[in-house]
Amino acid sequence: MSTKQNLDAKRRSSGSSIRAACLASAFFASVAASTARAEVYTFAFTGQVTQVTDGLGAFGPQADALSSFSGTYTFDTSTPTTVPLPPGANEAIYQHRSPPAGMSLQLGDFAFRSSDEAVDFRVWVRNEFGFSGSDDYGFASLRNEAQGLFGSPALEILDIDWSASTYLADPFDGLSLPIVPPDLAVLGAGQLRIRGECFACSVPNPTFEVLGVFTTLTLASGPKAGDLNGDGRVNAADVAVLVPELGRTDVSESADRPPSDLNGDGRVGLADLMILQANLSPLDLPADFDRRNVAADRLASPAENVPEPTAPVALIATAAWLAARRAVTIQRRRFR
Repeated sequence: MSTKQNLDAKRRSSGSSIRAACLASAFFASVAASTARAEVYTFAFTGQVTQVTDGLGAFGPQADALSSFSGTYTFDTSTPTTVPLPPGANEAIYQHRSPPAGMSLQLGDFAFRSSDEAVDFRVWVRNEFGFSGSDDYGFASLRNEAQGLFGSPALEILDIDWSASTYLADPFDGLSLPIVPPDLAVLGAGQLRIRGECFACSVPNPTFEVLGVFTTLTLASGPKAGDLNGDGRVNAADVAVLVPELGRTDVSESADRPPSDLNGDGRVGLADLMILQANLSPLDLPADFDRRNVAADRLASPAENVPEPTAPVALIATAAWLAARRAVTIQRRRFR
């Protein structure tokens, strides 16, 4: 191949790389501006049993001894509402149809969990935005499995739900799925209900029902990928850590891998930036900011006193632009 043909081939390769970098930058900037992020959270709960009715005999002699329960539920904040929310809506329901969404619950020696093969797990938020009415929060799992029940009855119905509400406070700042567990001291302990029914069982009352109240509700796990400085949040500070590493390829999958190599491919690039962006905290709020006052602030002065997540989006877009420039620079150096 002649020298001219070699140069033409290198120019075409360089041009393709530049175009790819620019397209990646544009795509990432558009994704960064989106408010929908795939974030999976798990809340843990404990509670006390208040009533047991067991006509089916599913709990056997342990029915009267059931006193406490514990469990978890998992949801994805990117799940859309079951129906589009009209202007002025005050309630949103988020229906999950696949794992890892769902719940699990331990009640004495008995275990209950959402069916992995047919998940129907719903979380709802009701917010009156400071007006008259109740603010509600809860979940329902409509297709579940049970372990340990006496006689292993073939349950046609096994529903598990919990709901709490308050008329005296405004615990939510919108209708989005909360990523911080609501404060039970504000929302209330609510009521847990486990209800089962066996149509084919030959007993006079082939049902059981367990009622209870929550005593704790805490965050068990949430997205941490991208927390490069170890402060428990993914925000602009982590972007500042990742950007200087962009373009590094002298890393391995062992001890030399820097924290910024989030996907473990031995390099630091746009893929790692995408992971960080997907886990960005919705808002980098000051320590004294009270989420419960957001709705009231918006009603009083919509254009004032409400922080907006513009800084992280701007930083991410800038980082994408820097990544594209770095890719272009590397390509130019190769062909000099």
